[in-house]
Amino acid sequence: MASLTVFALMEATNTTRVLEHLNELRKFGGTGGGKRGLGVSRQALTPPDIAAREWVMARMADAGLARRRMDGIGTVYGEGGDPSAPSLLMGSHTDSQPEGG
Repeated sequence: MASLTVFALMEATNTTRVLEHLNELRKFGGTGGGKRGLGVSRQALTPPDIAAREWVMARMADAGLARRRMDGIGTVYGEGGDPSAPSLLMGSHTDSQPEGG
């Protein structure tokens, strides 16, 4: 398998879809506050945060990840169906500070 450079990955990224997903994610705990009315208050393990994490797991299913789970502290995991396929490990968070977005 050919190595994918960061630039090739960036070029292949559907930026419209990324922004649509970020705007959808913002609805979980959105407050309408902040400079542009886009504030979010989604503190860890609150109902809006859990709903956001479940939404992320649904997007993982849409992307074809065979197994998705959330552990007791809210860490979300997604696994593909082919153990011989190349792996990718990445991390982020979906919670926010109050009005932090």
